[in-house]
Amino acid sequence: MIGLSGKCLKDAADQWCWNLVPSSLTPLNTANNFNYLEQRQTLAAVVRAVEKNGWTARAMGYAASLNDRTNTSSGVLATHRGYLSLVSDLQTIVRRDMQGVRNPSRLIVVGHSHGTVWSHLLTALSPALPIEIQVDLDGVCAYWQTDNEGDFRQAGLGDLLDFERVCRTRSSALGGDASDLQNVVFGNVRYNLDVHSSDLALFDGTDNTRPDGSRAGIFSAAFPENHSDVTWPTSATMTWVLQGVTNLTRR
Repeated sequence: MIGLSGKCLKDAADQWCWNLVPSSLTPLNTANNFNYLEQRQTLAAVVRAVEKNGWTARAMGYAASLNDRTNTSSGVLATHRGYLSLVSDLQTIVRRDMQGVRNPSRLIVVGHSHGTVWSHLLTALSPALPIEIQVDLDGVCAYWQTDNEGDFRQAGLGDLLDFERVCRTRSSALGGDASDLQNVVFGNVRYNLDVHSSDLALFDGTDNTRPDGSRAGIFSAAFPENHSDVTWPTSATMTWVLQGVTNLTRR
């Protein structure tokens, strides 16, 4: 299972991460992003939901950044692996645990906020990579482009995607429109659990669809919790997600 955390709003000490200034004014505003989904035990809860059906599962968490980020946001100085490390890790997993294997591993991808944009970028750029379940925890794309485009260009990957199409409503704090990347579920994804918060300032207000406009295999729901609280294992949101994961991974 793969987990992609979002933009750091507050660190583990409940201190502001100082990257809340609109990224158009502070380019490459990802230095404090960290792998909080693992720290909050969000990913461990999803692992347990899978294991209820007798499967063996493992979680790997990543920061919302193209590159690895070393910071103290988790409470200690640590390096949090980014998207390029995720792609490298997946290549190993596919080669070792999926290709030519009699009972191949199945992938679950969990993303929160900006991490949802990253998870949908993964499925868009890897159409042959089968994803069993994609979990979207209140995905938003506001400022994703200005946060990350510079990193792509510095890495020589500026032509990898059309940044203008990733988030057509990038100045909005809401979930964007149906064409924004985090709201499109691609054909290599079997099931999608798409959850929305009821945050007053930052939330996903758009149900996901397939590229053809259909909603096959997509389950959407909204919960009376804020943008951050939807990630906690005991939240109403995660209770629904965990039950869904268990239901969808029955043998």
